[in-house]
Amino acid sequence: MKNVLSILVVAGVAAAASAQTSAPVVTWQVSTDGGATWGSAAVLNGAGSVKVRGQLGWTGAAGTALAAITFDGSITGAGAGDAGSNLVKPLTQGLGAQAGSFANLGGGNIRFSRSTDSGAPGSNTNWWTIGQDANIDSDGDTVADSFTNQNTSNPVTFLTFDFAVDSTAGVRNIGAILSSNTGSASPIRIYNAGVATSVNFTRAQTAQIGATVEVLIPTPGTLALAGLGGLAAARRRR
Repeated sequence: MKNVLSILVVAGVAAAASAQTSAPVVTWQVSTDGGATWGSAAVLNGAGSVKVRGQLGWTGAAGTALAAITFDGSITGAGAGDAGSNLVKPLTQGLGAQAGSFANLGGGNIRFSRSTDSGAPGSNTNWWTIGQDANIDSDGDTVADSFTNQNTSNPVTFLTFDFAVDSTAGVRNIGAILSSNTGSASPIRIYNAGVATSVNFTRAQTAQIGATVEVLIPTPGTLALAGLGGLAAARRRR
């Protein structure tokens, strides 16, 4: 009988552990084909445009959902003519009133965050919060009042935008600075239905994977070959 009880206890502990939420990862990805395929890097031959998305993934059982992510978006290595547009937050959320915008800060730095921010990413406390926590918890006590019609995708896309780059050669790095807050205001909050509350993760507890967009300048040899190809095509048409 003791052996049976031991097995039951171990099974219970294992089940509880599997229900825990852990290991959040923020991943930025880019697409050169309008969102049909995504990857961590894109290479353009001169000026062009890509789509960008931010995703959050974590380890957790069924009944978990992104409650909120608090961050400042950042692009470094940008050209003077680079620009972002069409910010979209795909989640159905109670935090949608927080508008977003892009600010080209010069020196290769672009910020995408709340429209009231004008300083460098992470330089002030006016962080941008995206998520569903206002829908999950309506009275602010971190206990779910309603868990219906929530997006429980894992990973879940929390932001998309278009990024146009000029012909300046170099690598653009896309990522984010997470809020340094702790406790119930931590930058990553994932609702776990198993414990009926949001599990909070600090900046140090969250991994980040950035994306890059590289602009290449064609070499003189490549340009010469392109010119010869054009001449050959013209002769064939004749």
